[in-house]
Amino acid sequence: MDSETVLEIKDLWFRYSTSSSYALKNINFKLRRGEICLLVGPTGCGKSTLCLTLLGIIPNVINGEFRGRVLIEGENVIKNPIYKNAQKIGLVFQNPDNQLCCLTVEDEVAFGPENLGLPVKEILERVNSALSVMRIAELRDRYVFHLSEGEKQKVAIASVLSLKPEILVLERLLKLLERKNMKNLRNTLL
Repeated sequence: MDSETVLEIKDLWFRYSTSSSYALKNINFKLRRGEICLLVGPTGCGKSTLCLTLLGIIPNVINGEFRGRVLIEGENVIKNPIYKNAQKIGLVFQNPDNQLCCLTVEDEVAFGPENLGLPVKEILERVNSALSVMRIAELRDRYVFHLSEGEKQKVAIASVLSLKPEILVLERLLKLLERKNMKNLRNTLL
């Protein structure tokens, strides 16, 4: 793995224990620093399965037949605890209700950095930055359960951005985000 490669997948196969067919078949690719990769395909083709594999949720939490390697900056995600992988790769689920756990927007965006034990000043800087990138600073004091679905998705992205991951994975979120937010997000990340 060269120094510019942040993600490498080698000969990846996965079959859920409840299925007779593979969800992932012979997946191979590299993602270099600064590259954007868009994965498209019909429902059921394995996009979500691949996302879960990138963090090591598959096969460490979700069982099945697994072969291959997933490397983030040269480290095998399967051998690392999920919390360690989550510091390098940020996954935003397609349904924000599966991800959000705090009462207010500010608490949600601060949750990750607080759990990393960062100093309060840095946590506040990361929260302010993530809210600004997603253009949701005005939502800071709102209750998460009072937000629209689109607002919840922006909060979920901001909460992952506050962790400053090397790789950001958005699971089928692009259709609900406004074009200006996606452009701002892209410009911030690159």
